[in-house]
Amino acid sequence: MDWLKLVLDRFFGLIAGLIPGSAVLIVIGTHHPAWAGYVRDISYLGYRTKVALVVIAALFSGWTVLAIYNSLVGGIQGIFRAKMEKSLMERKDPELPPWRNLVWRSLMKKYLGDGAPADVDFIADDFHQKLLQGATAFPFPLQQQEIDRVNKLRLDSRTADLQWAAWWNNLHSDLLYKKDPLTMTMYTIEANLQAASLVLLVSMRSTPELYRWWVVAPCLYWVLLRILQEWNAWRNQLDPWSSFQQQTGYLRQLVSGQAAKDA
Repeated sequence: MDWLKLVLDRFFGLIAGLIPGSAVLIVIGTHHPAWAGYVRDISYLGYRTKVALVVIAALFSGWTVLAIYNSLVGGIQGIFRAKMEKSLMERKDPELPPWRNLVWRSLMKKYLGDGAPADVDFIADDFHQKLLQGATAFPFPLQQQEIDRVNKLRLDSRTADLQWAAWWNNLHSDLLYKKDPLTMTMYTIEANLQAASLVLLVSMRSTPELYRWWVVAPCLYWVLLRILQEWNAWRNQLDPWSSFQQQTGYLRQLVSGQAAKDA
């Protein structure tokens, strides 16, 4: 079934260009109705040939518009990506990070097996200071040993916490932005609808015939949808808890799959 999804993804990726291409032809036909009449009235071309020419013109114009749209979106994303990376560098971990959640760790340990990081409690700075204060109560020969033991516990907890955080962050990005064929097909269709909407919205100033509520409303919807999607992606990327449900569900599937193979 995966090959079928991949074929459908490639197929829709090709023919989805008809969406913005149709918008281009509508704008051209509105500005130059004589052109549309000329193609329609060519006597030496059959009906199927005329339809094929229109489809080919729509595909090529649609692919061109989509390429321009993707370049525009990519440029804007590049600008905001630099700001996002800066925000991620400056982001402070929440007081209770998701990678310390017992349910998530239990699932991750089952999946990783012997390769899982050490499952030790994180020692915060204030608790570390309390442990050091307690170590000073030991007699002098044992005091330094106790201090070294406490410092080692602190170092081990930090090391393990960083390892768990690395696993979390890897899954965080992968699961927030799914790349399976079905999802990619949906994104492709959405991008073409958004490109077509921009073509119509930009053309409305010079094409009053397009200024109708039933044309403006869908166009604004698809453009606003893209803006909201980008904003939501920014918010989710900065919030480590935003992928908790996806990660636990994904790990449960992996653990169940491993159990089924071992059975």
